Amino acid sequence: MKFMRVAPGFLGRGIGRTLLNHVIAEAQRRDYHRISLETGTTSPYRPAVALYRSAGFRSCDAFADYRPSPHNPFLTRDLTA
Repeated sequence: MKFMRVAPGFLGRGIGRTLLNHVIAEAQRRDYHRISLETGTTSPYRPAVALYRSAGFRSCDAFADYRPSPHNPFLTRDLTA
C-alpha cells in the first residue's frame, strides 16, 4: 500500500477506516499473504499510524527499495491467518 489520504473536511468520520478495511478485504480477496506500508513520524501522521496499528499492523523492517530511517516507520499485516 502506498498512499491513502482523506480530505481535511472529512476527517473524523470513519472514512479512513472504511478505506483501509476495503484495501485489506481486496488484498485478501486477491489471496495476498501480506500488506505492508511506509508512513511518517511527524504529528500529521500519528492518526494514520494509530489507525494502522488498530487494524493489526505491526512494525517491520524496511522493504522493497526503502532504506531504514527514523523518519519513516514500516508496518505490515499478515493476511494468511
